[in-house]
Amino acid sequence: LSGSAGLLTARTAVTDLYADMSGGGGITVNEDNGITLVSVSTVNSPVTVVDAGGSITATSVSSGSGLVTLQADTGNITTQSISAGTGGVTLTADLGDIVAAGISAPGGTVTITAAAGDITAGSISAAGGTVDISATAGSIDGDGLTNPNITATTADLSAGTALGAVEPILTSLANLTLNTGTGDASVIEADNLAINGASSVAGNLTLELTTGSLTQSAA
Repeated sequence: LSGSAGLLTARTAVTDLYADMSGGGGITVNEDNGITLVSVSTVNSPVTVVDAGGSITATSVSSGSGLVTLQADTGNITTQSISAGTGGVTLTADLGDIVAAGISAPGGTVTITAAAGDITAGSISAAGGTVDISATAGSIDGDGLTNPNITATTADLSAGTALGAVEPILTSLANLTLNTGTGDASVIEADNLAINGASSVAGNLTLELTTGSLTQSAA
């Protein structure tokens, strides 16, 4: 699919998607089955993909400074490369898991929500921006491969069960709020870190700083 201006909107039942709006304008795709976003790009315009019947794999998605939104109603979401700038990235899985890697949104907001499943954080970078990750009924872990897993000025991590219990979450942050419903939390920070006083961990909390100091801010 390609276009030169305006908005490209498509209802699809495909395995692989190539879509280019290099001339300007956004992309909106409603997919009936699972889909791989092999190469999807816009110039400073939004990309929205909603999958009603399967999983989404984002191999390469670029939006300049447009918002990238991926929503899987029943399946999983796996990202390998998303570049969104200040537009930010929103990933939502209603039933499945999310593996978020290769995300770059400097100065933007990255919001990742799994209502029923677990979340694995690979490389999620919003330098100068915000990262919000919520696994409402599940857990959040690092991928055990990438360092850091999360780069931002501020991050809010909330899990129904545990944070970093399988693999600690490696961060490069200034401010962190973290909450667990039933489990432990384990975070390794690169340097100075302020923990929000509103944080609540049901189990044991392990915080390790490679260098710098740890402070607690007001709730």
